[in-house]
Amino acid sequence: MLSQFLSFINKHQLIAPTDRILLTVSGGVDSMVMLHLFMQTDFHFAIAHCNFQLRGQDSIDDEQFVSQFAQEHNIQLFSQTFDTQNYAILKGISIEMAARELRYNWFQQILQKHNYTLIATAHHQNDVLETFFLNMLRTTGLSGLRSIKAKQGNIIRPMLFCGKNEILQYAEKNHLQHQEDITNQDDKILRNYIRLHIIPEFEHLKPNAKKQMLNTIHILGQQENIYKSHIQTIAKNIIKTDNQYKSINISDIEQLEFATTYLYEILTDYGMNYTQVQQMLQHLHSTEEKYFETPDYQIIKTRNHIQIRQHLVENKKIITIQEINDNPCTIGGLYFEILDYSNLQEIYLKTDKSTIYCDFEKIIFPLALRTWQHGDYFYPINGIGRKKISDFYTNNKLSSFEKSHTQLLCNANNEIIWVVNMRADNRFKVSKNTNKILKIKLL
Repeated sequence: MLSQFLSFINKHQLIAPTDRILLTVSGGVDSMVMLHLFMQTDFHFAIAHCNFQLRGQDSIDDEQFVSQFAQEHNIQLFSQTFDTQNYAILKGISIEMAARELRYNWFQQILQKHNYTLIATAHHQNDVLETFFLNMLRTTGLSGLRSIKAKQGNIIRPMLFCGKNEILQYAEKNHLQHQEDITNQDDKILRNYIRLHIIPEFEHLKPNAKKQMLNTIHILGQQENIYKSHIQTIAKNIIKTDNQYKSINISDIEQLEFATTYLYEILTDYGMNYTQVQQMLQHLHSTEEKYFETPDYQIIKTRNHIQIRQHLVENKKIITIQEINDNPCTIGGLYFEILDYSNLQEIYLKTDKSTIYCDFEKIIFPLALRTWQHGDYFYPINGIGRKKISDFYTNNKLSSFEKSHTQLLCNANNEIIWVVNMRADNRFKVSKNTNKILKIKLL
């Protein structure tokens, strides 16, 4: 089995010599066999174990079993306990989805903090078949029907070369101890029902049904590769990119015969689901803007375009500028320089939206660089009186995304000095009484 294991890894190029692998080990037979196989290689690996507190004492026993095994074999162990039920309630998601989010978020944290490069799970061929049937009950396409891939991002599944029977035989032959999860026999869980009832029915109809279905899934995978290549060609032709975002001209979508399918396949890479794409298509000819949120992007349907904007998390943070001295400096993407009044001519020669000049002595430090908050207002230079920031944004036809990402430079009294890259505040403008000028430029 070891030779098959290594052959599968090499064939699918799952692991490079420099990779550091985090093995997800529950203590069950699948993950313990995977761990045993890795122990016979030269790969650099550690163990990660999750206690989801869903099975009472059994969860504690699993954790202790894995911990003891790691200690006896001098293997580095990362272990974490999660309050899965409360997380599911807070998020409004299923227990299964909550456990998935918790563990993969934690795995990624370990990778970043401890310089591991891959996450290895013990999925095998039986899991492939179960997932195939699960996805048949959902809205999916080729990607869902091809089921579990050997490698997806930094997640690898090196056990996909074998099925459950081979794993059990290997564990017995090598006298491997492991934990039993009694919930695997609960057929109220859909995956378990498929494993315990649906797949055996196919095997009853045809003795080699499992092998034939796996062959079909393999063919679907090859077909998906061809299909994806075509989609990428179309996407390359219709997606335009500038410095701020990507956009698709709606007229280009309208010319596609299967617009829903193309749009879904293109936008799924940005986190959109099939329902969201359908909703977007329903409003494709509306003049009203429509917004769709995904974990990493905001997709905006404007009058003529579909805009794809990545969430800029750093813009949600407040950047503090404690003080500005005589030495020019750069903080938060802004360049600061103190000038004297003799530089006044520069103001009239070089002022543009990305540069403002303020009366330094009118500014109270520390400054804060932040995004818009409810109730914000300022006195736009060359304008009349006070204006709400929300009205200013609306008048300048900013999208929801632009409103939430445009930065405001404020002083210690929370007075807005500058709507960055748009308009300065009249209260801080340079006058004939100015002694020191603060130059601020967006880099």
